[in-house]
Amino acid sequence: VAITISSGMYEILQRTPHISMARWALAGRHIGQDIMGTMTNILLFSYLSGSLAMVLIYLKNANTFTYTISM
Repeated sequence: VAITISSGMYEILQRTPHISMARWALAGRHIGQDIMGTMTNILLFSYLSGSLAMVLIYLKNANTFTYTISM
């Protein structure tokens, strides 16, 4: 993630060398938010897909949905 952000920041600096520091930092923040949004989705769905079998077992054994989620 750090290499992706720094690569994007370097590219912005190469294309617009007279960019102000505040604008450059804002561009870096936007790059970081975009990357972290994608990473959050990937981690969330990979966790859910990994625990899907356990959720189905809990629900099959007549446990409530809230109990299943808490476990």
